[in-house]
Amino acid sequence: SGPTLNVRDFGAAGDGKTIDTAAFAKALSALPDNGGTLKIPAGTYRILPDAKNDSMPFTCIRHHLLLQGKKNIRLLGDGDRSVLQFESPDHEGLRLVNLSDSSISDLKLTHLAKSRFRKSRSLLDLVAGKNLVVRNVTMENTPGRALRADAITSLRIEKCVIGNAGQNAIELLASRNVQVVGNRISNTRDHAIRIGAIGGIARLPQWIQIQENTIDGTREGCGIAISYGTEIGVGKNTIRNTYSAGVGIFYANAIFPVESVEITGNVMKNCAFGKLSYLQGVVSAFYTTQKKRRSKGEFTLRVTDNQIDGTSANGIWIDSCRGAGEIVLKGNRFHAVGKKEVSISPEQRKEIRNLILE
Repeated sequence: SGPTLNVRDFGAAGDGKTIDTAAFAKALSALPDNGGTLKIPAGTYRILPDAKNDSMPFTCIRHHLLLQGKKNIRLLGDGDRSVLQFESPDHEGLRLVNLSDSSISDLKLTHLAKSRFRKSRSLLDLVAGKNLVVRNVTMENTPGRALRADAITSLRIEKCVIGNAGQNAIELLASRNVQVVGNRISNTRDHAIRIGAIGGIARLPQWIQIQENTIDGTREGCGIAISYGTEIGVGKNTIRNTYSAGVGIFYANAIFPVESVEITGNVMKNCAFGKLSYLQGVVSAFYTTQKKRRSKGEFTLRVTDNQIDGTSANGIWIDSCRGAGEIVLKGNRFHAVGKKEVSISPEQRKEIRNLILE
């Protein structure tokens, strides 16, 4: 519902030469608080930070573009022909704060900046929102993250294409009820998808489904990294060519440690090849903290019906996981595994309340 606006009507040229920051800022500001669509026609829109309008109160984080405090908003392009080209590695690209019941779709976000170092900024930054959809958005060539979701409740990320992220490709922080479905992620420096608990707030990640994605290539990280959360499902993904584990579960700190994870029906090839990775399996669970440091719950894990093919490491590796409850390892298929198909030390077995291994 609401009016449909066109960014061209606010002066955006989209010719790849004109700086279109002011036109986009006007268009975003013109969207009604209670609903509307901003159409972004095909073109290349150069977006540079405006020093007079690149900040918010009570934060040192700056941005290229900001939309905040609205609901029922749709940002809609013409697919990857609608390109937003950001240029500052020290600013968030498109920052969406406190939006609800809204979507961004059919756009391409890219970065001109180059950096040998990781940058703690994102092409698309979602903060403190609810009921959001990111669909068919291409994100590529960023010195930092491609997409960061911070304290989001109910989010679906689907059919996006992400390439050449200089940090994590998708980072989910303190977010709940998240579906990451059918995306293609390639050549990530760190983790392709990371689940964390600490963003602007600290909150237990919960009800997160990572399904039917294709991950191809991490230069230093995992395919999917899980260091916090409960009721997390990783299913039917294809994960290839990861420096560290294809799916890595590991300890970060005592706030909201991992409780419940199910990993099922995935295909993982040439994972955990990195010589300096401390995770020693394609599927790894390492030191999920002592039971006395948990606020509640055991660490429970189901790894079922996965295909693990071609690794110099172990297929499944579980080590130093304290407070482990039920661990189920069933129906997994292994081929060309360099070490053990399943590696669980005698000390670790004693820590597991109920081990089902078939």
